[in-house]
Amino acid sequence: MEVHPLKFRPIPKRRIWGGRTLETMFGKVLPPDEPIGESWELADLEEGQSVVAEGPVAGRTLSELVQEWGIDLLGRAELFEGRFPLLIKFLDAREHLSVQVHPDQAYVDRHGEDARLKNEAWYVLHADPGGCIYRGLEPGVDRAQFREAIESGTVESLMHRIAVHAGECYYLPSGTLHALGAGVVVAAALAVMTFVIIPPWTPSVEVLNLVPESRPEEGLQIELVDIREGNSATVTVLEKRISGQGREFKSRALGINGVVVAEGSPATRTDRLNAYIPLLVHPDPQDVLVMGAAAGLTLDACQRFPIDCVDGVEIVPAVVEVMPLFAEYNGDVVNNPRVNIIVDDARNFLEITDKKYDVIINEAWLSVVTGSTPLYSREFFALVKSRLKPKGVFSLGPNAMDKYLELTNSTVLAEFPYGYIWYIPEIDNVMTIATLEPLTFAGVRRRWAEPGVAAAMRAVNIGTPDQFMACLALGPEDVRELTGRGTVCTDNKPVYEYLQSAVYFLDVARQQPEDHDDEAFEELVRRQPGVAELMGRCGDPASLIDRRVQTMQLMLQARLKYRQGDAEAAGALLQQARGLLSP
Repeated sequence: MEVHPLKFRPIPKRRIWGGRTLETMFGKVLPPDEPIGESWELADLEEGQSVVAEGPVAGRTLSELVQEWGIDLLGRAELFEGRFPLLIKFLDAREHLSVQVHPDQAYVDRHGEDARLKNEAWYVLHADPGGCIYRGLEPGVDRAQFREAIESGTVESLMHRIAVHAGECYYLPSGTLHALGAGVVVAAALAVMTFVIIPPWTPSVEVLNLVPESRPEEGLQIELVDIREGNSATVTVLEKRISGQGREFKSRALGINGVVVAEGSPATRTDRLNAYIPLLVHPDPQDVLVMGAAAGLTLDACQRFPIDCVDGVEIVPAVVEVMPLFAEYNGDVVNNPRVNIIVDDARNFLEITDKKYDVIINEAWLSVVTGSTPLYSREFFALVKSRLKPKGVFSLGPNAMDKYLELTNSTVLAEFPYGYIWYIPEIDNVMTIATLEPLTFAGVRRRWAEPGVAAAMRAVNIGTPDQFMACLALGPEDVRELTGRGTVCTDNKPVYEYLQSAVYFLDVARQQPEDHDDEAFEELVRRQPGVAELMGRCGDPASLIDRRVQTMQLMLQARLKYRQGDAEAAGALLQQARGLLSP
């Protein structure tokens, strides 16, 4: 059959808040004298079924074509309960719409098949003067205030109001409160899933964890400090306080689209080690680039070393806007003259800059940041390599000993000749460092003696240069053999996108401990002779190398004890490990 474009008949929908703008704006034929709030342009639902308007299949429904043509029509898109997965429609709001919120992941996890995620996007076609949308809550709104507003029918008074204009697009991920303001016409694209409406006459509706619930009886208080709604992300800042036995622990968490990407607290180590490791192994770093600013902790870690300049590139403007809220944890990097924060896409920034760096640090961790694949492809790693100086060092961030590490290292080693893996027991992660030249580690002790460096390392429980070197788990030969011979991710073959989210695996592991990576860590122990040989080539004495290898073995034993539930034994082994290389 000859292929023709499919043009469908629109389905007008009467809504009490609707108007007649779709008639005048698009010349649509609407039922006379009725308020039409929606025109469904593409729908495969029981309450509305699109019908082909013309051509060889005129009169056929979208549902019939989906069932008959299957993959020829859908490609790789998945059906939703046997139906076309998207609904495309126009909305014409003569009056304010009811406030809505679609279930977030936590709600879906609790209610199973009774609730599903639904992401939505609005493209503004027309807005009267003063036209607006409502998206998200204003900063400082707590759970009690929100519940009271539901009961009194005043939710909109607590929501963030955005003045809109034609040509703008707004993304509404699941879990985001939203409403369309009067005098606004939008084109909406949304997944066909269930949703929850919050009108004033249903005060019993659940709050859906928009603000996590405090548990005073357990000494836990959680407060929403700030929330920002951007075109591509919803950014939240939460403060958590845990008190008991006369002590209080406080931390702040940065969330992007519902995922915590950074946490500021006195105990934070991961973000800092992502900077400390490459800065220590480079012989003399002066120019540093951090891709992904997050809460500013890695930027702060960089400025604790005596370097000339730190550039931080962050794609989400709201992340930079809330960074001052982490000042007590990030050293107020926003106002540090050595730190230059750039709002841009990191890949685009590297494409256009002619600046070369001694160290480049990737803070867009694949395991937590959705859509970070373009920062983990071979083409991107080649771009990073081209922006490094001759002795340049590239830090890929933390990872587990799993398929993500193998995929990451296989891809980066397709471009970089040398790779090294550090294991840090306190965070139970490994970190990969890729370099253009083999590391000699000759400058580690010298850099340790520079102002502020030793104190910074002690703050992450690494007290001496030898304790730091004991965390070196694999050298280049073993990194390539153990983790560098797998599939390579490219722009045209984005393998990461087909792997299930590592966040899911981490959540499952917390509830049902798995042993899926124990064999990989046992392999680290078996590979220690290779590390000893590498250190020997760097000129370290044999007795010192032996103590370093013993330290690594004790740390790995401590990890196993901890996973078995014996925290006391794990702590004792870690103390023993540190004692082997104490000052």
